[in-house]
Amino acid sequence: MIMIAGGAVSGDSKDAHLMHLDGAAESLLLFKADVLDTLAAAVEGCEGVFHVASTVPADKIVDPELEVMVPAVKGTLNILEVWSSLEVQKVVVVSSTDAVHYDPNWPQGKAKDESC
Repeated sequence: MIMIAGGAVSGDSKDAHLMHLDGAAESLLLFKADVLDTLAAAVEGCEGVFHVASTVPADKIVDPELEVMVPAVKGTLNILEVWSSLEVQKVVVVSSTDAVHYDPNWPQGKAKDESC
């Protein structure tokens, strides 16, 4: 198993718990990477990949399109192109609830969905 971590590498406190998973010492490799850069070295030889990363700005978002959507789409396209060129057989792309929490004008109490 290989994990590509945007802000963490093996030994960082942020990812230290991962090394306690069953079999991690023998089969878990951690890479620090940016989805806007090439990831070929990290996924070369992999048969399947889970893409769970997305941009989550820490500060107030002034321009959601520019600050969240553009890097998220560009990053996902970048890694899909890399995985396609390396002939990865299975790719699973997921998101998080953070993807729908950025509309400051969303009505209080209204359920959040893809239109948010």
